[in-house]
Amino acid sequence: MKTKKPKTAKLGKKKKRISDVLPSTSLPPLVDGQIRCFLRITVSKILWIILKPPVAPLVRLRWWGETSNGTLFHPRDSSHSEPKSVKTTARYAVRCGPRQFTSYLADMGVLVLEVLTKADHLPIGRVQINGISQLSSTYEISGFFTMISPTSEKLGELQVSLALESL
Repeated sequence: MKTKKPKTAKLGKKKKRISDVLPSTSLPPLVDGQIRCFLRITVSKILWIILKPPVAPLVRLRWWGETSNGTLFHPRDSSHSEPKSVKTTARYAVRCGPRQFTSYLADMGVLVLEVLTKADHLPIGRVQINGISQLSSTYEISGFFTMISPTSEKLGELQVSLALESL
């Protein structure tokens, strides 16, 4: 009779969460300290309502107080079937406690995502996510948010989700 090898327990190993976009900063920007949790942001897809949408647009996220050029996402585009360059999720290290982070989000007021052309990074539109200070370990923000052009024309919607993750 064959004897089976005992299975080894994998203690301390958590399921790795997928992140395919390198974040440009930790949160709040310019704050040093130990990592308390992560903020996962996914910019999944763009739904256009205009007749000639741009090819393969980028979405840039710059946090309040950030001094870099921000983080670039490559969401799925409903008008084009080009899934090979899709990059949708970033995990930002949060380097302060929950009260301080909520205060930072409240001071920021609104999260702004800029939609840019791929070639020369010219602005196409912007998405504003209100109520960002409600984000907590028990409350995620997720949905389709209206994309507005610089001339205040509705261009479509951007699917975005934000969630805090424990270490």
